[in-house]
Amino acid sequence: MPKRDIREYKNLSRWQSQSHSRTQSSIRKRKGKVKVINSIGDFLNINIFGWMVHYFKSRFGPKHKFQNYTSHNGVFQMIPDDRGEIKISIAADWGTNTEESTNIGQLMNAEHSDYTIHLGDTYFVGAPQEIDSNFISPGNPWPRGKSGTFTIPGNHEFYSNGNSYFDKLLPEMYAVDNVGKKLTQEASYFCLETEHWRVLGLDTGYNSVGRPIIELIFSPNAHLEETLLTWLREVVNLKDNKGLILLTHHQYTSSFDSRFPKPAQQLEKIIGSEKEVIWLWGHEHRFAVYGKYQVDGGIPAFGRCIGHGGMPIEVGSRKSIPRKKKIKRFGLVLTDNRVREFVDDTPVGHNGYATLTIRGNALTIEHKDESTWLMREEWTVDLNGTIAGKDAVVNSCLGLLQTAPAKFAIGLPEEESKLK
Repeated sequence: MPKRDIREYKNLSRWQSQSHSRTQSSIRKRKGKVKVINSIGDFLNINIFGWMVHYFKSRFGPKHKFQNYTSHNGVFQMIPDDRGEIKISIAADWGTNTEESTNIGQLMNAEHSDYTIHLGDTYFVGAPQEIDSNFISPGNPWPRGKSGTFTIPGNHEFYSNGNSYFDKLLPEMYAVDNVGKKLTQEASYFCLETEHWRVLGLDTGYNSVGRPIIELIFSPNAHLEETLLTWLREVVNLKDNKGLILLTHHQYTSSFDSRFPKPAQQLEKIIGSEKEVIWLWGHEHRFAVYGKYQVDGGIPAFGRCIGHGGMPIEVGSRKSIPRKKKIKRFGLVLTDNRVREFVDDTPVGHNGYATLTIRGNALTIEHKDESTWLMREEWTVDLNGTIAGKDAVVNSCLGLLQTAPAKFAIGLPEEESKLK
């Protein structure tokens, strides 16, 4: 059963101080042997002493060493089923241990996917008991795929220096190869590939949290570690003709919040500025779709924010509807601004996830919420490694907020790639 109430996460910022205080409140209640059903009221009077103990203990210690693969190379071959398909279900910002996240986990489990992937953020600070309750303890709500499950970290895992992520969570992540051998995910990045497609999970979380205290003022750029880049250059052949699907926690573009272009600029040094990719991320607690976007010195990408896995989705405010200038500049096509319910007096939106189905050189992505589908998109990759997409189909019955018509150009030359 979920141990947290969605009210705990209402108005939760990304500030470490607030995250630490809420985790400390939860720890205090466990020690008192009180049933852990938290509410927003627990945090009206902040336990300053408890937060200070937790913050200084975790933030001022050394960050966990960045890990590489040792027993294998981190490239996992995906094997199609009898129908020639491979199915992958993905959620981001899911680890809240609420009824909402448990429900999404059950829906993902019902997909009977070959693989499941979490795109980071186990709340509030990726502490051991949070990793346990979401992913490890008996009866935990995270779904496992038939052939394996993977995770990349977000910023919250590093509010406690990444120790629980690397030491507790990664050993639980794995893939089963074609002879039934279980291969552990040993590093915070991975590659799943077929003859035509490559799914890359990349770690933007490791460098998203900086030096204690200073990090509260200056936000790090979430750049990729050199160890990871070396792996991409020397182990993963990114210059072949496979279609690329990138998975990160942090967003490349956004019409709502900050942007993190540095990873795209680092990748451009490896794959060049012409190869278009599909990029899924979380971090922002919403579902949003972007057209082709490319920052100076970066790669061209079609972004999808799927950070609506478990956190309450902020709707009905100015922040949930960006200015027209930001919509045009940063490529927003569609967002889900529907109200699901009111938590106290605050409107919150729908939670959801994405499912990818690979069939030869074809890829279908379905975006879903708790009860229905939101959008379906179809892609293909040709012998030259060029991806092309049909016009996405949007569930018009839901009244999603579209900044442009549902049909938008995908995979066209730069001069033709404007939203229709």
